[in-house]
Amino acid sequence: MERFFRSLKTEWVPASGYRSLDEAWQSIVGYIIRYYSQIRPHQYNGGLTPNESERLYWETYKTVANFSRPLQTAAVAKYGQSHVVNAALQLKL
Repeated sequence: MERFFRSLKTEWVPASGYRSLDEAWQSIVGYIIRYYSQIRPHQYNGGLTPNESERLYWETYKTVANFSRPLQTAAVAKYGQSHVVNAALQLKL
């Protein structure tokens, strides 16, 4: 977190500061959403942006998510839809 604030202060915030709270808000939110997450490479991500790193993570581990679908289908076939839904709600899935 400290590195984020250091980067924000050194790369984005003007030395003279902002004229208003609204100007600061718009500028800093723009920095986080547009620049820091989408454009700025991060050393801990191997030079990737956070958005690209997250996309690659979900692309790589997507097969884990697909694996539970056949189990759910089999459970519905065996116990019925309402039983499976109630069990999932009790487990907060």
